[in-house]
Amino acid sequence: MTQTPEQRREWEARNRGKLNEQARERYARNRDKQRAYQRAWREANRDKSNAQHRAWAARNSDKVKASTRAWREANRDRVSTSDRLRRMVRHHGMNPEEWAILWQSQEGRCYLCGENLDPSGVVVVEHDHSCCPRNRSCRICRRGLAHDNCNTTIGFAGDDPARLRRMADALEAAQLAIEQRKALAYRQPDLLEGLEAHGAC
Repeated sequence: MTQTPEQRREWEARNRGKLNEQARERYARNRDKQRAYQRAWREANRDKSNAQHRAWAARNSDKVKASTRAWREANRDRVSTSDRLRRMVRHHGMNPEEWAILWQSQEGRCYLCGENLDPSGVVVVEHDHSCCPRNRSCRICRRGLAHDNCNTTIGFAGDDPARLRRMADALEAAQLAIEQRKALAYRQPDLLEGLEAHGAC
C-alpha cells in the first residue's frame, strides 16, 4: 500500500528518534566517504552552501552564540590575542595600524570608564548602531575601545548620556542615603539590634 505524503510525514514524526539514530549509524560507518562528498559538494556549490549556512545561522542565532561561547570557553588557550585582533580588524574594517593608533590614543584604557583594558581579554570597538550594525563599524561611527561590560551598560541605557547621568545621580543619592542610615543605626545600637532581629541588616 502506497503512503500519501501526509502519512509519510506522520510516520517520520513518530519515528524521528529511530530515523536519527539510523542516520547517525550510517554516517559513522561511512564517515570519510560522507565528509569527502560534503566537501566536494560545498566546493561545487559554494554560493548555495554559504547562503544555506547564513540562513540557518540567522534562524538559530541563539544556538550559534551558545555553541561559540562553549567552544571559546573550552579552547581559551587556542583563542589568542592575535586571533581576536584579526577578527576585530576584519569585522570593523580596521587595519592593524589603525587599531594600534586607537589603542595608543586611549593609552590602553576604556574610553568609557577610564580603567585599563586587558589586551588578552574582551575589548570591544564601541560605535553608533544607527550607522553600522552590531559587530561592524566604520571610521564615522566608531567612538572608541571599551570593556564589554561598559559597552553593554550604555547599550541597555539606549546610548543616551542624559539617561546615564540621571542613573548615576540616582545611584549616588541612594548610596548616600544608605550610608546615612548606617551611620544613624551605629549611633543608636538599639535601632541596629531591632533591624538585625528582623533580618534587615
